Amino acid sequence: MTKAISTRIKSVAAGKAGAENKHDMRTGHHQPVRVDPERTRLNSVLIEPQRAPDLRRECIRRRHLRPGGVKRAMKRNAAVATIGVLTFSHEAQRELESLPANEQDKRFLASAKAVAEHLGTTLTGLVVHRDETAVHAHYQLHAVRLDGLPVSRTATRQKCSELQDVAVQAWADLGIERGEKKWEKKARLEAEGKSPGEVWRATNYRTVTQMWEDLPREIEAAKRRLAEAQHSAERNQRLLEAQKEKLEAGRVEVDKGLARMERYEQRVLAAEQRAKVAKAMLDAIGEQSKARLELIAALDGLDEHSITPPRPDGTHKIVNARTYLDEGIGRGLTQVDTTANLLVWVNPETQKRLTVRDDALAATLRAAQAVDSHVGRAIQSVEMPGNRRAKARDLLKTVQTQMQELE
Repeated sequence: MTKAISTRIKSVAAGKAGAENKHDMRTGHHQPVRVDPERTRLNSVLIEPQRAPDLRRECIRRRHLRPGGVKRAMKRNAAVATIGVLTFSHEAQRELESLPANEQDKRFLASAKAVAEHLGTTLTGLVVHRDETAVHAHYQLHAVRLDGLPVSRTATRQKCSELQDVAVQAWADLGIERGEKKWEKKARLEAEGKSPGEVWRATNYRTVTQMWEDLPREIEAAKRRLAEAQHSAERNQRLLEAQKEKLEAGRVEVDKGLARMERYEQRVLAAEQRAKVAKAMLDAIGEQSKARLELIAALDGLDEHSITPPRPDGTHKIVNARTYLDEGIGRGLTQVDTTANLLVWVNPETQKRLTVRDDALAATLRAAQAVDSHVGRAIQSVEMPGNRRAKARDLLKTVQTQMQELE
């Protein structure tokens, strides 16, 4: 596997910029369950992200530097920040984690500055996160360039591709490189004689391994939050009842007693809401795990199954069902329509529709749809590299057992 770095950007309005700041600085009340609070102290705030009002003021000032000036005021929902993230492949992660934190910080800063310079704007925030599964960095830039033009207008597909080359320069001496361009990889695989299905799966891989590595931690974090919230609700409920007894017995002043009871009631409600959120997260993980197990079972059935799709001349051919599924995905058939009696396999871009008459293939497509609206992504999520579905099946069964223990 290649040791690679990648970066992606998007421009956001003031509200989203503020929310992103809370995530980056870990100041929001609701952080992702994958965050480990005990490791948050390891994060590095190299440049504290600017507040949305400050970003907006600078963007307005820069707009007036635009050639020809501006004819209208800046919209309220206009982008004020361009936010980005620097991430690494699993092989590169091992190289990254071998460096001391201060060396990592120095290289992250160099990468972020290089990205800002390439986009013609300025770096306004940079935070390195070490409290999630993989080390990565979030950066913030002014959404308006130094010449007054919006970053979003000049961040073309080619420009964003060039960012990968720019970001990697600070890491090149470690053997880390930019990832293979998608179109180059596709051309190479096609030249090697790979089938359309194999090409699609190889060029649309979404770090599935990383997803599975995150799952156990997310479950444990949600279980911990649920237990803490339930404990808090029970403790404050006891305090509320004790205060009520004191008030009825006249052992506390009425105003003080009522104020305390109100405070305890609010704490109980807040704790119950936190417990509800944590339980909903666990329920969602359980439902997805069940759906993925059903998809794995359906895919297992396809491996040894053959179907006879019709040829254009009206004759039929016998093909392996799994090969047929992969080739269909490779041709863009990534969605399903279940409104009719027979399932229809759909290419959302060309609107090509293919009626599926084979029961096993139709069952597999339905199972995939229950996991993700995109058939290819659904299958990726249960086929880990190496042991394919076996490893995913074992982990999902463990998840199901954990969910049953909570009931």
